[in-house]
Amino acid sequence: MSSSPVPSPHIPVLAERGGTQLKTPLPVLLVDTREQDPFDFRPYAKWFGGIKRTKLELGDYSVEGMEHCCVVERKSLSDLVKSFTEQDRHVLRQRLRLMAEYPDSLLVVDAPMSQVKSRYEFSGANPNQITQSVFAVMVGLRIQTFFAETHELGSEMVAWYLYNAHLY
Repeated sequence: MSSSPVPSPHIPVLAERGGTQLKTPLPVLLVDTREQDPFDFRPYAKWFGGIKRTKLELGDYSVEGMEHCCVVERKSLSDLVKSFTEQDRHVLRQRLRLMAEYPDSLLVVDAPMSQVKSRYEFSGANPNQITQSVFAVMVGLRIQTFFAETHELGSEMVAWYLYNAHLY
């Protein structure tokens, strides 16, 4: 079975309560200025009232006005492995603990789980240790985690997440 994601909708979702469509202002998506390989949200521009680059206290993405309750942290596979194995791993752990205090927090790994669980060309780290660390974040800190098969799919999933966090 091969995967072929369908194109994204022009608008994500129409909110309804009691059969009445809600009119809500479009959220402004925030991208941290320190994000080195940011997701491309241009395909989802109609979902948002704007996309701004700004310095965020925590995480790589958020919604304007929700910076202290909604956060998305993105990790490439190499950054995830490095963050869980090197001496400065306490930095990631502290960031994740802070994220766990937010009502809406998401960790996005810019790789499929099959790659997280496979040997790494760039590191001698044990894939089982990395996988266990990710599950400790998911269960122990109760941080939702998404594994994106492609950078493009990661962009769309983060756009969905932030749009819905704003909506609900």
